[in-house]
Amino acid sequence: MKKYLWPMLFAALCFAAYAEDGDGDECHIHGSETMDAIVVMNATSNAPAGATGVAKIDSDNEDGDESARIDLKTFGLTPDTYDLSITLQSTGSNVDLGQFVVSSNFDDEGDDDQGEDGELHFQFGAGAWISNNWGGFTNWGCWTNWSNSNFVSAGVWAKWFDHGGNGRACGTNGIVTRTEADLPPGVNPTDIAEIIVSDLSGNEILVGDLVNPAAGSVINISGTVQVTPGPGAPALSGTAQVNSTANKGKWQHHFTLTASGAAAKTNFKLDVNGHLKGAARTDKSGQMTIKKLPSHTPALRTLKLLDAQGNVAGSAQF
Repeated sequence: MKKYLWPMLFAALCFAAYAEDGDGDECHIHGSETMDAIVVMNATSNAPAGATGVAKIDSDNEDGDESARIDLKTFGLTPDTYDLSITLQSTGSNVDLGQFVVSSNFDDEGDDDQGEDGELHFQFGAGAWISNNWGGFTNWGCWTNWSNSNFVSAGVWAKWFDHGGNGRACGTNGIVTRTEADLPPGVNPTDIAEIIVSDLSGNEILVGDLVNPAAGSVINISGTVQVTPGPGAPALSGTAQVNSTANKGKWQHHFTLTASGAAAKTNFKLDVNGHLKGAARTDKSGQMTIKKLPSHTPALRTLKLLDAQGNVAGSAQF
């Protein structure tokens, strides 16, 4: 099977994802962060019977130098041209990533080639699409060692998608496609709410939800960043660490923020992803430790400490 990718032209401007409070480029962090995800793409009522897909996100950010890619596999889409896009949690806006073609006309040669119409044609590679320690994580469960060859065979695919009943998840007659797209500069992958495959009329065909993930989705985010002081506590310093996992439809967070340099025995409100959720208090030495995020928090993007007047005492951006 070959991959048909028709990339869109992006303006030579850095796209900045703005938070609800007007913050700038969300990818400019002070620290390091990785995100690796397997996102189940559920079919909508507009999809042909048996259509489904899986998107893989691979992202690495070192002090704002970020690389992020979405690798999409689909099965059973009708031959046509489709659009791949994402929506952002922070703004609700849609970011178009480009178009790809599902075609029943392909050859079985192993070489990559360039079509006369400018479409890029790539042969599926061998080996595991998801290795047992992909992204440095080992909790990929049934997805471990999932390869191109077992994409529509019994096993993990059959576990998450009930399109068969005779030992094969989707049969062998559907068209399998693979499409890769880099995220535009400034788009924070942890800000993705949905990954969407739609037709050229704008009808959603496949949707992958990262806020309320499907049971088969697995998302891992790990980061360590500096706490940046604000006007409410100019001498504040510290670090924040987060390890977040979405598995079986639920998010779990292991979070620690330690900071010093604030006023002693002072209460601060917590602004998490642009929403006030929780509070923290310094001890007699002006130090604080936060070890828990509010419940029902999806991927952590920003955390701010606000004083009684609403001034930012400190912030951490992931």
